Amino acid sequence: MLAPTANAPVHPIAYSPQQAADALGVTRQTINNLMNRGDLRRYKVGRSTRIPKADVHALVGFEPTEVGAA
Repeated sequence: MLAPTANAPVHPIAYSPQQAADALGVTRQTINNLMNRGDLRRYKVGRSTRIPKADVHALVGFEPTEVGAA
């Protein structure tokens, strides 16, 4: 597996609650409410909470397309 270079963009696979709130245009409290209701999964990585990027996208019905797909 190749390590990312300094010029390669980094695409996170999970968001912090604040990043998820920013991506959705809502408050962090809204994200906390969604996590507490079970509408968004959350994982602890050390002391940090992370939300899978796919779950954030699924919440708004976003379906990623493959590169080169017509």
